[in-house]
Amino acid sequence: MSIRTALKLGIFVLAAGVLVACDSAEERAEEHYQSAIELLESGDVSRGLLELRNVLSLDELHAEARELYARTAREIGNIPESYSQYLRLSEQSPRNAEARLALSEMAILAQNWDEAERHGVQLASLEDQSVEAEIVALSLRFREAVLADDGPAIDALMTQAEALTDRAADSEILSLILIEGYARQGQTSAALDVADRAIAANPSSKRFYGMKTGLLARLQDIDGLESHLRAMVAAFPDDNDAQSALVRVLAQTGKLDSAEDFIREQLAATESVEDKAARHVGLITFVRQTKDDAAALEEVEVAIEAYPDNQLFTALKSGILFDRGDREEAIGLMEGAIAAETDSVVVNRFKITLARMLATSGNDVGARQLVEEVLAQDATQVEALKMSAEWLIESDQTDQAISALTLALDQSPEDADAMTLLARAHQRNGNPELAQDLLSLAVEASGNAPAESLRFARLLIEQEQFRPAEDTLVNALRASPDNTALLSLLGEIYLQTEDFPRALQVEATLRRIESRAGFGPRMVHTVR
Repeated sequence: MSIRTALKLGIFVLAAGVLVACDSAEERAEEHYQSAIELLESGDVSRGLLELRNVLSLDELHAEARELYARTAREIGNIPESYSQYLRLSEQSPRNAEARLALSEMAILAQNWDEAERHGVQLASLEDQSVEAEIVALSLRFREAVLADDGPAIDALMTQAEALTDRAADSEILSLILIEGYARQGQTSAALDVADRAIAANPSSKRFYGMKTGLLARLQDIDGLESHLRAMVAAFPDDNDAQSALVRVLAQTGKLDSAEDFIREQLAATESVEDKAARHVGLITFVRQTKDDAAALEEVEVAIEAYPDNQLFTALKSGILFDRGDREEAIGLMEGAIAAETDSVVVNRFKITLARMLATSGNDVGARQLVEEVLAQDATQVEALKMSAEWLIESDQTDQAISALTLALDQSPEDADAMTLLARAHQRNGNPELAQDLLSLAVEASGNAPAESLRFARLLIEQEQFRPAEDTLVNALRASPDNTALLSLLGEIYLQTEDFPRALQVEATLRRIESRAGFGPRMVHTVR
């Protein structure tokens, strides 16, 4: 046999081996695929998904396997994985209708409108137009109309949405359109009906529970709101936001005993020791706010006995005692908590609390020593940096204060106190414009909290920027409508701008609030 003939034979044998290997890989992939179908049909989802992953590891272009994998992941609620798989499928098969529809729907529900638009446009170009595809297109047009505040267009699209209801009663996207549309049209009851249907059709979706909460609050249906929040807590027992909302509603309507009972029920039902301790802290806080320090201290003693290794409750007891004037005992307890605690992070927090106690008691030397100890152990501890910065500002070391506060904001970018201190530093450093910007950011970061809003409004009033100051106070009053300090400063603005009718309205509000508390109105001036 010649060398040429042998070489040809070798190449043929090699090629044949490669073809056999390819056929074997494809066959194995198909076997895994058929096994996956059988497993999924029998309800064994985890093993079915494993088989589909085996298919894709052998043949990453197996479109049917990727489509089934993506669809199954979406059905079990693994949206990120489903989205990723459908995205790869759309790249392999750009005109795959299922992939484009699923990607559009998931993007809309995630409020990712750039992706929704991208896949929605591709979906609209396909010949197979289902009712789900119609809803995607309708959703994109509805959003455009809302952004443009185009009332007639919104009304027209709502008519189309209502016409689709019979064909797609369980569509989450259609329900979202109808709820927002009815709410915009002032048809809150109709929006509630849609929300109820959506909750029944999608009982695991928190989205519609949240929307119903907002609608009931708008109707001021307090009984309905309480009932709904209780149902939400039952449906989502780990949702702390729903539990907190229910407590707030009960407390605001004077049902303090019911609120406390609910907190205790949640505490009793909690199994994890760590979570249980956190709930007990919430109970102590609530008791202190709604009763008095004595009642809170009784509850603290219960907690100290229940969680002997948790020094947090000793620290809580120390704080309550300090606030009511028992400073020496409080400081001793806090020192004991620091000595007993083993977690360095917690120790640093306790030291900062003790430093504040010492500073309030006039022991600046002891307070500064503690802050220095904390910063030596952790140079990025935010509370220590803020305390240090405050002392630096008072001693006109503003550059060092600015450096400390910048580092604090690197760790905690939304810290309103750090922003306020930084504003003070820049103000003292001769940068009033930057200080004003920081105070504005502090108001935003605090969620329009009274202290930050008052501070910013006063600065604006000094600069005779009355309209922005009014806006700041009005926004704060939306969250704290009975705050007399906010109302008093708002009244001062109306007096200075000679808006006497609104000044009278503010004074009447103050009289109503303070008469309930047994005090007279606090407005300094009277309208003549």
